[in-house]
Amino acid sequence: MPELKRNVFLIIGAVLVILFLVLTKKARKVMNKGIQVQGVVFDIVNGSTDQAITQHPVIRFLTLNNVWITEPYYSSTFPVSLKKGQTIKVVYSPRDPKDFIIKPEGIALYLPLAILMLGSLFLIVGVYKLLRP
Repeated sequence: MPELKRNVFLIIGAVLVILFLVLTKKARKVMNKGIQVQGVVFDIVNGSTDQAITQHPVIRFLTLNNVWITEPYYSSTFPVSLKKGQTIKVVYSPRDPKDFIIKPEGIALYLPLAILMLGSLFLIVGVYKLLRP
């Protein structure tokens, strides 16, 4: 048990860094080659799983080829902060417009960076505790 206590910072740090990588992988891919358009929060859908009650926005936007896309958005950092009818910036993949992200604004822009910094801090403390005699 004392060994687990020493490694808890390493474990938490690793989980946070992995979370950062997962959260930003799709965003980086779409942002680099995507097309930005205006979109709207078409609806907020409530659901549930065995573990939790879920809520996610349904986003609607018009592509540059004049095709309407209306799809649920599952990759939201702050889904509850979005309101039905709210105008948002959407970046979509030209190959598959259903592959899109909501362009982060405000505090959502900094959340992945905060997760990475917190994870790095936990890793540093974990390494320090591991190497400390």
